[in-house]
Amino acid sequence: MATKMTKGVFFFLLKLTLSLLLHRMKSPVPPLLIICLVMSFNSYTQQVPYCPPHPAPENITEFVCNSPSLHEFPAGFPVRTKTISVEFTQVSSLGVETLQDLPNLQELHLSNNRLETLPSGLFRNLPELHTLDLSTNLLEDLLPEIFTDATNLTLLSLSENRLAELRASWFETLKELKILSLDRNQLKEVPVSCFSKLKKLTFLDLSSNRLHRLSPDMFSGLENLERLILENNPIRCVAPRSFHWGPKLSVISLRNCSLTDITLGEFHPLDQLVLLDLSANELTRLDPPSGILSANLS
Repeated sequence: MATKMTKGVFFFLLKLTLSLLLHRMKSPVPPLLIICLVMSFNSYTQQVPYCPPHPAPENITEFVCNSPSLHEFPAGFPVRTKTISVEFTQVSSLGVETLQDLPNLQELHLSNNRLETLPSGLFRNLPELHTLDLSTNLLEDLLPEIFTDATNLTLLSLSENRLAELRASWFETLKELKILSLDRNQLKEVPVSCFSKLKKLTFLDLSSNRLHRLSPDMFSGLENLERLILENNPIRCVAPRSFHWGPKLSVISLRNCSLTDITLGEFHPLDQLVLLDLSANELTRLDPPSGILSANLS
């Protein structure tokens, strides 16, 4: 199922890119850059005192309800609604019926709120939902079946929450998922075959967690993965054949981990690999393979 590049998806991908860039900057962010970013996002994050408006114009299918004074999720969205953005608010909980009667909903952006948990059945009866952004909340754990009904998701972000563990059950029905962001949590490990059902996944971000070891079982089943971001983890051990599962991997980032020794022969089977970032580590021995187009070892 092809996903149209809507404004909501565009802003999410832009936010993801900016986050990666700013996180890598060693010097403070220039004030002029901050001003430009604020101006760019101003219209998108404007305060909306009455959202959705009543009655809503018939040609409107996208609703942006971003207000720091908002404490409860808005109600009254029309059945035709395709995109809802409730971000940068004080919303801390969602009712199980919050998203019901919205069969046409395609995108749900809930970043930068104060969500601590999600109720069972929240995503039922949403057959068109393909984009779900839950980044920058206070989520510590999720129910095992929370995403069971979200079978058409292609993009899921759980970035910058407080997740300490992953559950394989979260991903069992997400067979259309292509982009998964789990960065900036408190994850110490990835359960065996946790992602094995994600056959269409092309992008996985696990950066800025607490992972300390890599093994082949962590990523089994990700046969179409192209970009794997593991930077800013205290990874000290890379088990043999840790990357032999990924024939389509083109980018691997192990930047700023705790690596002191790695056998680059592990990357030889990756015929599509064009960028391997091992910078900002403590490597003392390397034998660069000839097959990698670009290796950052600074």
